[in-house]
Amino acid sequence: MSTYQWTAILAITLVFIGGILTGCGWMADADRIVVARVGDEVIRREDLQNVLREMMPEERPIIRTRDDLLDVLEEHVDRKMKDKLVDIHEGSEEVHVPRELAAQRFDALFPEYRRYIMYGDQMELSPADVAFFETEREFRIDRMQRDMLGDAAIMFRLRQAVEAGELTVSEEELEEAYEERRDDLVNLETIVFDGIVFPGEVEGASTLATGAYERLREGEDVSALAAEYAAAGTGFPLSSELQNDPRTQDRFRTFWQQASGAEAGDILGPIAIRDWEVALIDDQNRVSSRPIPQAFLVCEVIESSPARPMTLDEARPLLEESVLYEKKKEQLYEEFGVEIYPEQLPDPAGFTEEGPRSVFDETPRHSPMQ
Repeated sequence: MSTYQWTAILAITLVFIGGILTGCGWMADADRIVVARVGDEVIRREDLQNVLREMMPEERPIIRTRDDLLDVLEEHVDRKMKDKLVDIHEGSEEVHVPRELAAQRFDALFPEYRRYIMYGDQMELSPADVAFFETEREFRIDRMQRDMLGDAAIMFRLRQAVEAGELTVSEEELEEAYEERRDDLVNLETIVFDGIVFPGEVEGASTLATGAYERLREGEDVSALAAEYAAAGTGFPLSSELQNDPRTQDRFRTFWQQASGAEAGDILGPIAIRDWEVALIDDQNRVSSRPIPQAFLVCEVIESSPARPMTLDEARPLLEESVLYEKKKEQLYEEFGVEIYPEQLPDPAGFTEEGPRSVFDETPRHSPMQ
């Protein structure tokens, strides 16, 4: 083969490879489009993809529109800004969140982690699986503590600004915020109850709960009955106030299936409950929590109030804090050089079933020519 022929083949090969690399670069370039900045740090589309990928399933939002992506981006930017604030105020008395408090919040939001750790052997999890959940729980608690420290740092800065007279809220701003959020400003349905919990591991827990329910229906005192079961070691008393909050819907669904619309004096149960937490206070007023993995609850409604819209006066404290918080966040954005470019975000609505899965697809799934 002549030198010319080898040169021609090499040239064609290089052109072919160059075309492929250009195509790959097209994808890479799109992923590297800058969508925000925090000081000298840039945030690209690919960073936002990683944020979504690393979210826990319970946290990950459904992304249908560019606005959905913008919400995720703003939350990510806020976290980075809060991290910088935490570094500035590290060790200060004004910005302090005990790790135990972060652990309690994490376990309340994601109770399955502690359940896997405590009852992994009963659930036939391997020691490696249990160790994974232990490590992941510790990591997530650390992250939650830092998030809470960030919130505390912003609130500290906010109090400083308000006390110095640098931030104020006018009545007009409050009324405008009230009109914008009117549909979300609701006094949630609330029930106060006294009850008895029968842990699922107690033999015959369901039968015991049914018996307690019948005795309460016949007029027996709930406190005396709870003391009786506690003395026998088959149940324990529980007094609580619960709000029918959509954010905790999954955990308290079985409760509200019976309790919604109940009135004072009504007897409820037996209610199968799972992943509840009981607050415990010792002799020195130290607060801890006790998980209730699975149990039956029987209770008497002490007070109840239905859901209703908030008036402006009722919503005033929430609205004042919200407006002031947004104002302070704008100041912090300027302080830390935060810039967000919504127009640089991809449009999820543009990715339809009609298009190719990637640039490497030879043809779309449904060719318009067919």
